[in-house]
Amino acid sequence: MGKVTIGDKTVGNIGQKELMQKLQQKMQAQVRPEEKKKEERRGYRDSFDDEYLNKVITIMMDDGKAITAQLVAFSKYWLKVVTMDGKLIYINKAYVKTIEISNIEVRQP
Repeated sequence: MGKVTIGDKTVGNIGQKELMQKLQQKMQAQVRPEEKKKEERRGYRDSFDDEYLNKVITIMMDDGKAITAQLVAFSKYWLKVVTMDGKLIYINKAYVKTIEISNIEVRQP
């Protein structure tokens, strides 16, 4: 194999395997270090759902409708609530404007 130039430096006579290793090292050196994941950042908080879990809340929807219910479960995109008359409702968080914790106590069976 002939002389090989990487960037502005002449590497010299090297084999294909050695050339590939040097190219990989150069490419890795150019890659920026990855940012920390959201969860590892200082002060990161995914949601406040755990603060009102199993409490009676009033949810103000983006269409102006208010729902008073107990939050029984949540996920990244959904709230699972039970209304005062026992109706089970799943609410997409994208349509929630505000959530207020109510003063109403719920008896646990």
